[in-house]
Amino acid sequence: MSDEHTPDATLGHGSSPPDSGGDHGGTAVRREGPLFGVLAEFDTPGELIEAASKVRAAGYTEFDCYSPFPVHGIDDAMGIKRTILPVIIFLGGLAGTAGGLLLQWWCNAYNWPWNISGKPAWSIPANIPIGFETTILLAVFTSFFGMWIANKLPQVWHPFFRAERFNHVTDDAFLLGIESRDRRFDGVATPKLLSDAGAISVERVHFDPDPAVRVMPKWITAFIVASTAFALIPFAIAAKARTSHSSEPHFHIFPDMDFQPKYKSDQAMDLFGDGRENRGEIAGTIARGSLNADDTFYRGIEHGTDGDHWTTSFPQQLEINENPVGAPSALDPLNHRR
Repeated sequence: MSDEHTPDATLGHGSSPPDSGGDHGGTAVRREGPLFGVLAEFDTPGELIEAASKVRAAGYTEFDCYSPFPVHGIDDAMGIKRTILPVIIFLGGLAGTAGGLLLQWWCNAYNWPWNISGKPAWSIPANIPIGFETTILLAVFTSFFGMWIANKLPQVWHPFFRAERFNHVTDDAFLLGIESRDRRFDGVATPKLLSDAGAISVERVHFDPDPAVRVMPKWITAFIVASTAFALIPFAIAAKARTSHSSEPHFHIFPDMDFQPKYKSDQAMDLFGDGRENRGEIAGTIARGSLNADDTFYRGIEHGTDGDHWTTSFPQQLEINENPVGAPSALDPLNHRR
């Protein structure tokens, strides 16, 4: 990576002219826009960490480090604070939990309640599975899109991409770049600081004067549009199905879900002689809580030594007093308040 013949030889400038074929020794000059910053290369990860600490101590804030693999300790050296993304993901998951439970409550207990076998229209245990799914769904969406937004992605163009040296950052280069918009940036002092920090080369990086290179490639735009269109197809099919009527049978995409091996209570069944699946009440059994064994209270029949006969008195469970029918009794709470 020799830089002896480039125009910025004093800075170790290593970018190639457009038509030089990658020859760092070429003298051709390409068009340059305004200065974006300086890019310095270091030999080892340790030197990169040390340089980041010196740059931070000098008061620079608009700088970043680039390496082919994560470098332990670089965050502390650069003064990078802990990301807020975990908090945002937690809030997204919490919103998914609340939204999933609220949706089920609104559908089942408020907007369209059904009495199914006397079960409550709303209960937390029965709604946990869907609440869990909506929690995971929104947490995953928050983490995915939050990461892209926090890192300002997708970024299809960056001034550092113009530097030939930057192409080695995915292989064996350890780079530190300082942007010219930093309030401490100086065209002379900043490169000298990086050189004194142990940089093996320092080069100036300029904006590309051609605005066309900053436009997102058309194939990326087409891919996003096509992906969005395909993602909307299931919703379009569902909307059409809800607004159309047909005498044709439904399509059974999952037949094992539509035709389960079971019998409903009022369905025909050849296994029994009467052809009915519902067997009715089984002799010698009674539903739990429905024994009603007190014949005097429930049926008005008393059993005696001389046989069964109708009762002539009130059951013991009833309290008899002298109040007329319909008048408040002594045990009536309203009577106490009077």
